[in-house]
Parts: sequence; C-alpha cells; structure tokens
Amino acid sequence: MKKNFFQYCLLVGFVCIISFCIFFTKLEAQLWQALPPYNVLWPLWSPVLSPPDPVTGIPTPLVTELDKNTLLPVQPAFIWNPDLPYYNIIYNTLSSYGAPTLMYWDNTEFAPIGVWNGAIFQRWPPSYLLQTIEPYPGIYITIPDTIDLPVGYENLYTMPPYLNWVVPLVNVAWQDWYGIDPYLLTAYDLLGYIL
Repeated sequence: MKKNFFQYCLLVGFVCIISFCIFFTKLEAQLWQALPPYNVLWPLWSPVLSPPDPVTGIPTPLVTELDKNTLLPVQPAFIWNPDLPYYNIIYNTLSSYGAPTLMYWDNTEFAPIGVWNGAIFQRWPPSYLLQTIEPYPGIYITIPDTIDLPVGYENLYTMPPYLNWVVPLVNVAWQDWYGIDPYLLTAYDLLGYIL
C-alpha cells in the first residue's frame, strides 16, 4: 500500500513538474517584432502600436515594414535598436509632392531647453541603418544595413522611462515645425501606462 501511494505521489509530482515547465514556456511572451528591411524592433506590448487581434488576441504590429515611404496609422510611433540606449520616435510628414515621408526625432541633436530647429527631425532611415556599396566601378548604391539582433531579442524588455517627458516635448516641437496635429499620441498612449 505504501509503495503504491509513493508511486502515485511520484507520478503526480512528475506530471506537475512537466506541466509547470510547459506552462512557463507558454507564459514567455514575445515583446518585440523585427521589421524589415532594417531589423528595428517594433513594440508588441504597446496596445496602440500593436493592437491585439480580435479573434486570437495576439498583438499585431500596425506596420509590417519600415522604410522611408511607410505611412504610419498613428503618430508618433517608436522603434528600438538594442545597440542604442534610446528609442527612435518617428512621425510622418507630407512632402511638397504629397508623398508620405517618414521622419524621426534625432536624439543626438536634441536640445532640452532652447530653440527648436528642423535639425532635430531627420529623414528616416538614419545613417547608421544605411550602407553604400560600389557594385561597379564608379557606381555607388545606398542599401539597407540590417541590425544584427541579439539572441532572444523577442523577449528583451527595456523600459523607456524618458518617453514620459520626451514625447510631449518632441510632439510640441513637431507641431511647431510642421503644423498642429490634435491626434498626436501621448506617452501614456504609447506605453499603456506612465512610469
């Protein structure tokens, strides 16, 4: 009787351990998706930038690729290169010809206090995402230079607390430079909460 009870407990314990291990791997959520052609990371955990699919509940990015002509459904959006200590905040502007142009806030040109100028907004993609090749002598072509993402990048979760105070400033600068847009998202909209 004791032997049967011990075997029963051992079996139940083994099943519980296996179930816990399987359940734990299912709990590990994918937090980022790499967008072609540059492999910049789009936040899947931001409800406004990656709304859950109504049927499956899986977050789906609003855009499937990010290049200079991408039209963003919401503004601003943000993306991340894990090699950089900051996020790129990106906007759309319309050129004089009416074609959408993607712009990003250049963190390296940011003046927290002072006069805003157009230098803080640059055309996407930034120079670190481009490479120039010479396929034939004297002919140079600029092509995307993809980011080498770290193993397990899907599960990296770096909180950007500076977005709480930077997004309002950058939004004001954007509207000052390019015109009033009452539909710009706040940091709370982008993050889903305030840090």
